Amino acid sequence: MTQLRGYFKDKTVAELSRQVRNQETSCVQLTQAALDAIHQLNPVINAFVSLHAGEALQTAQLLDREIAEGIYRGPLHGIPIAIKDNIDTQGTLTTYGSHLFRHQRPTADARCVAQLRQAGAVVVGKTLTSEFALGPTGEFSFQGPSHNPHDLNRVTGGSSAGSAAAVAAGMVPIAIGTDTAGSIRIPASFCGVVGFKPSHGRISLEGIYPVSGTLDHIGPLAQCVEDIAMLLEVLSASPIGRMQPTDEPRVAWVDPRSIHDVDDRVLAGCLARFHAIFDAGRSTVDIDALIPTAQSAFKTILLAEAYAVHSVYLQDESSHFSRELRERLAPGEAIRAWQYLNALENRKLLQGQVTKLFETVDLLVMPSTAILPPPFGLKTVNINRVEHPIREAINGLTSIWSLLGLPAISIPACIVDGLPCGLQIVAGPNQDEKLLAWLAALNIQV
Repeated sequence: MTQLRGYFKDKTVAELSRQVRNQETSCVQLTQAALDAIHQLNPVINAFVSLHAGEALQTAQLLDREIAEGIYRGPLHGIPIAIKDNIDTQGTLTTYGSHLFRHQRPTADARCVAQLRQAGAVVVGKTLTSEFALGPTGEFSFQGPSHNPHDLNRVTGGSSAGSAAAVAAGMVPIAIGTDTAGSIRIPASFCGVVGFKPSHGRISLEGIYPVSGTLDHIGPLAQCVEDIAMLLEVLSASPIGRMQPTDEPRVAWVDPRSIHDVDDRVLAGCLARFHAIFDAGRSTVDIDALIPTAQSAFKTILLAEAYAVHSVYLQDESSHFSRELRERLAPGEAIRAWQYLNALENRKLLQGQVTKLFETVDLLVMPSTAILPPPFGLKTVNINRVEHPIREAINGLTSIWSLLGLPAISIPACIVDGLPCGLQIVAGPNQDEKLLAWLAALNIQV
């Protein structure tokens, strides 16, 4: 659908930043370009749920005056950015995708938003999230679903649905999302952009409505790996390591079918992309023995922590919780303390085992999702002539890396029948910069 191409489609932050610094374009011009693209495309995509046009243009005018005075805040100076709607923005609507919070205007910015504003980014609006950021398809929000820019009849993936769609359609060059089970990497894969989940705790969760406190992550979506690295530098809660790899990474392919059945077309496309990118240092690694424990621990921790967050609302039948969300969270009520504690302990054991694995390999590679973006309304999906629940088919390959808190990125792998699918690359504990530097050094074209 070539008509769904906003101004920022295929434009990188590095390119735009150079233009701003050299006064070849102005911050106001970039902000207006974003607003124009949103007005043009959002009625059919539904990526944005609120727009901050007046505030954004005022901020851009201030940033232009700073440039004229020789003040340059860095590569995000004057760059339009979108913020997922489960992240607080001072004085502007933040609904968490729920009717319960449809009128809420937070009194303070989330920590990550404050950092972005300080760096000169211009917040143009809030992007659609699945209700309370729970939902891998991006179709369950009180503001309706986001539509995939590649095919409006298909889902974007979730829960950072609007953020991925906004970048994919070129409404903005960069956006911020959150990821608990794959909510950045899944929509990045389905929409054909780059999405990065950093190490757990690398970006502050202050001002984010929680899904699961020990599984939640914040991360960026963008057109290229280099833009992701710029955002990490601004948002990182710990010192940035300027680690430049001197050797090619030791790379291992993980057969995703040990985790979940995968569409043969997706598997073939991702394998071809893997071989095209990593022409040296390749091997395969077997993680089959870890999978059952990891899947069980993830499910227990997610349901227990998410139920604790929402228990008051779930017990109030009059609250405006969708049936979809009630049904998903209900099993959390039955989880006992010993089961939750055992799951936490199993996660520690798994993290130790995976840390040892990364002594012999630098990067693990597999598809981001087991399927292509599906049509709206499916509860199950046919994969190689076998029916699977849609939720597990979508987040099965991403959730274990959220459990382990490892840095993981989804980059575009290929197009199958006009639809994108992503390649997921995972690095060892706290190797965020090294992962991004390796990919940048490989000059990967996405």
